[in-house]
Amino acid sequence: MIDSVLKLLVTGLSLWEHKDARKYLDKTIKLRKQWYEEYNKDTPDNATLDNIELELRLISEAFSSQVGVAYTRD
Repeated sequence: MIDSVLKLLVTGLSLWEHKDARKYLDKTIKLRKQWYEEYNKDTPDNATLDNIELELRLISEAFSSQVGVAYTRD
């Protein structure tokens, strides 16, 4: 499930024409890498995974709210 969400977020951010798009995209890619590294450990730390997922959620909410604002202006 997380894989699909991450792919959608990366795709959306890469298509987004906004001054902060690259910053959000870079951060998302970094968090995705951290998530997979932690998840693939023999004993992953659930707190670390939860924190990464929270950061990704905040990015996705910021992205979706900005896209929604831009969409309603057009």
